[in-house]
Amino acid sequence: ANPTAAIVDLQLMVRLADEIGGTQGHRPLVVVDNTLLGPFAQRPIEQGVDLCMTSLTKYCGGHSDLLAGGISGRRELIDQLKALRTTWGNHLDPYTAWLVTRSLESVHVRTERAMSNARSVAEFLRDHPKVAGVTYLGFLPEGSRERGVYDRQCKAAGSTFSFHLHGGQSEAFRMLDRLRLMKLAVSLGGSETLICHSATTTHYALTPEQRLAGGITDGTMRLSVGIEHVDDLIADLAQALEAV
Repeated sequence: ANPTAAIVDLQLMVRLADEIGGTQGHRPLVVVDNTLLGPFAQRPIEQGVDLCMTSLTKYCGGHSDLLAGGISGRRELIDQLKALRTTWGNHLDPYTAWLVTRSLESVHVRTERAMSNARSVAEFLRDHPKVAGVTYLGFLPEGSRERGVYDRQCKAAGSTFSFHLHGGQSEAFRMLDRLRLMKLAVSLGGSETLICHSATTTHYALTPEQRLAGGITDGTMRLSVGIEHVDDLIADLAQALEAV
């Protein structure tokens, strides 16, 4: 889940869909948006889901210079979607399609570097006295049900996670104002490290009570780690946290 990294048991969702189909005579489709983790950290089709959607703008595009999406699944379902696409006319333009093809040449290298950086940055934040907590999939407790789901269906923890500052919005804004390398933006999965204050950006339309119910405080920051040198990223966070 975005930005709290709450994990969904995909195999359980497939079993529930099968049970509904068996009792009601019509099986609902299991459709997963895999944008947050990306294709190298999680592959929902291998877990039995029917359709997997992803924003190609993010990890696959990787350079914040295109808007595109992709969907994969069983041929009979994809054929139906292709027919609808022909009717709706929502094809990619040739230049954007070329940009996606260009980016796919380096997506594996970029993703591996970003995920490695994310692990190191998450470990730094976890041990920082001004950070109340880090919601990073790699830190799920051993032996927990969530960890079991993660170990079964994920190949890595991805490069996007959130952390929670002691304090609230004023402390968060002071930290953001001090950043020099990281950029303030709400996208993710690109080559540049991006950070945003969840309560006033991605989740601003929710009430404070709704945000808290979803694990988002006024001190929650979402971080999409890029491919810069990890020491530079940690140094930028360290000096910015001095303002908190």
